[in-house]
Amino acid sequence: HTGIVYTDPATNRAKLLVFGGRSIDPNPGVYDSAYGDLWSLDLEDGEWSLLYDGTDKSGPGPRFAHAAALTDHGRKLVSPTTAR
Repeated sequence: HTGIVYTDPATNRAKLLVFGGRSIDPNPGVYDSAYGDLWSLDLEDGEWSLLYDGTDKSGPGPRFAHAAALTDHGRKLVSPTTAR
């Protein structure tokens, strides 16, 4: 997964965006699945919110071992690396 901390311009609150990741089967080398969901954690009150569940295919697909960055225009960029 990746995580990016930013200030939400609508609320002026610090948030952590978390995207993707994977679950790992207990057997070495076997991966259960990769995720394409996007979550937001409000760093002031600890509340999690699901922003994108990854099912409508409008965002990046499921992936892990990737990188992300936030642009000056508030857009999150996700690198096109490992996906399963």
